Amino acid sequence: MSKLRTLLAQEGLLKTAKVTLATVKRINEMTDYNDHTGAAIALCEALGMKREAKVMKHVKAIQAIYGSMPYDLGKFRSNSVMPLVYKHAKNLQMPDGRSLYDHLD
Repeated sequence: MSKLRTLLAQEGLLKTAKVTLATVKRINEMTDYNDHTGAAIALCEALGMKREAKVMKHVKAIQAIYGSMPYDLGKFRSNSVMPLVYKHAKNLQMPDGRSLYDHLD
């Protein structure tokens, strides 16, 4: 763990994740099987980000209708929703001291 992350954790400025390593493994497996939207939904739900999870479920529904990810919808997912989700993941400390984001593949 970096010195900055250690200091932030000691000061209570870094949240500790209630996300289990099993959840992280499941999210990584979804990504490995090319289910990036499903992984994003699982990550949002694990972080308690209900609004973002709901948006991602709509993205998944549109993706299912088209049979693939439309380019602009993929850009929306990557540029509008995921940066906020990743920001939260970077601020959550896992039991091993690394951030949740560091555990994602």
